[in-house]
Amino acid sequence: MDYRGKNSDIEVQFKGLIADFYVKDQSVKVKAAVHTRRNLGEYCCGSAPYGYRRNPEDKTKLQIVEEEAVVIRRVFELTNQRYSKTEICRIFNEENIPTPLQSMSSRQKVDYRKAASKNLQWTVDMVRKIINDKNYIGCMVYGKTKIPNPGTRKEVPVPRDQWKLRKKSFRKQGTAWTHPL
Repeated sequence: MDYRGKNSDIEVQFKGLIADFYVKDQSVKVKAAVHTRRNLGEYCCGSAPYGYRRNPEDKTKLQIVEEEAVVIRRVFELTNQRYSKTEICRIFNEENIPTPLQSMSSRQKVDYRKAASKNLQWTVDMVRKIINDKNYIGCMVYGKTKIPNPGTRKEVPVPRDQWKLRKKSFRKQGTAWTHPL
């Protein structure tokens, strides 16, 4: 038989094996690069958290969005005054303060009318997320999830004691919040 122009079964399997090794090698290199950037205090996550935006001149740094900062500071002030999360939500909803999704949608030039038309209300979960977010005290937490099998893209939660915390990562860049707690 003539095998010219045809791939043998062994050749196809060998090429598949090489491709698998290449994907795993690239995954290791990307993870190492992200780890290095995080250790340098650079922000290298997806979108910036509520109250921040990426610096247009240097995407590895964050800037405070002052309109959102007012809301975040107020959450902490009301919490210090012993208001419950439910009471904070009621106050914000009565004052028609945009939710984080509405604010970020307008800032990111997403269809703001669509987000606003959903008649979103402040919820206890939104307030709790702001209170518990370590970004507002100048820390960066990462390693909360991992992808054990890169081919599936399925994230698995990591136990809290294995999370990585970079303290004062934003403070040296002049973007840390004054945390009243």
